[in-house]
Amino acid sequence: MPDRDGFVNVTLIQLYTFPDKSLLLLSSQTVISLKLTEEAIIIDVKKIKSVIGMIPHKPTFMSRITEDRYFIVEKPGLDVLQLSIQYNLNRDDDDDEGDDVE
Repeated sequence: MPDRDGFVNVTLIQLYTFPDKSLLLLSSQTVISLKLTEEAIIIDVKKIKSVIGMIPHKPTFMSRITEDRYFIVEKPGLDVLQLSIQYNLNRDDDDDEGDDVE
């Protein structure tokens, strides 16, 4: 939904493949290993539910093939970001008292 000035906050997300099933099985579902794709999408930032880190790694599979892949690490703290304080940026405050945040 556009704001009053017609802007929409969006982000560009580059997509990854589905997790490698054999590595997921061998790691007891603890290593979620993916490959980066060329596909990207644009979404509204308000649709973001969690933030993750994609850590590069080069696993060697049973077939002796080594690939450039990424594994997922959840980054805590998105819930803290939503506890931000709203500041009124359009308020005229001419007094010079106190430490105003604008």
